[in-house]
Amino acid sequence: MEIKLKTCLTSVEAILPVDVCNTLIAQFQGKVAQATVLDGDNPTLNKETRSAKSLSIPLEYSPELYAGIAQYCQRVNNENWQFKLEDMDHLQFLCYEIGDKYNYHLDLGPGKNMLRKLSIVIPLSPIGAYEGGELLVKIGEKEKSVPLKQGHAILFPSYILHKVTPVTKGQRFMLVGWMKGKTPFR
Repeated sequence: MEIKLKTCLTSVEAILPVDVCNTLIAQFQGKVAQATVLDGDNPTLNKETRSAKSLSIPLEYSPELYAGIAQYCQRVNNENWQFKLEDMDHLQFLCYEIGDKYNYHLDLGPGKNMLRKLSIVIPLSPIGAYEGGELLVKIGEKEKSVPLKQGHAILFPSYILHKVTPVTKGQRFMLVGWMKGKTPFR
């Protein structure tokens, strides 16, 4: 018997309305700073690996936004993976401009990211606002492009290898987050 794991799911319905996506872009696009990558628990600048800009959004900004995203993640997790989820990392607002990219990486690793179990990506930009900036996931040798539609969530286990190809035109705005547990994967 073959067991087939669901690796990446896209919501059928938008989980964030267009007006919320536009509000997030308007509020945060001018407040971003160069994104870092973690070396253990130490954030470092490495534009060869990641050349986007980011801003951590505190829970206090919108408890309702956090609660809605966490509930969605819990529901989809319960239907598909059954990971033991306890909490959510801070959401990040991301801005990719022309030439920005993020090479293949995992969302979990040593240090504070070791408890991440589920990654969520929500495109804030409307289709056609940018070119390039494709989200690719890689399972074994197979690379899969994930459709990005404004307000629709993409959910995948944090151990899935993924990347963002360089943006070639416009600006790409995203909201990303991670559900985590108190212990590593179970």
